[in-house]
Amino acid sequence: VGFGGMGDVAGQCSPNLDVGSQFSFPTEARCPPGVTPGASSGCAWGDAVHVRTVRAACLLNERGLMAACAREVGHAPFSEAARIWAAAFASDDPARGGCPEAPASGAIVI
Repeated sequence: VGFGGMGDVAGQCSPNLDVGSQFSFPTEARCPPGVTPGASSGCAWGDAVHVRTVRAACLLNERGLMAACAREVGHAPFSEAARIWAAAFASDDPARGGCPEAPASGAIVI
């Protein structure tokens, strides 16, 4: 999904290098276990595995993702935001940019 990018058709179905793209994974398009996504299978994604759950407040506020995104709007590839995201999920150690494990309720699940 494009968000007003400078590419053809505002970045929809074309490179969206200035503001990036968002990808959605609707439940209706999930493949049954063991089925490969594709036109012939009638499904688009599968084999998702829960890795970690962290509090949105940790990721957005405490680790600074919200501020990084604001600074990087229009400046893809959003390197600072990507670094913050990866570090938050890679560790539960705040000294390493990590966020502690959280219950799934009210959290971002990846």
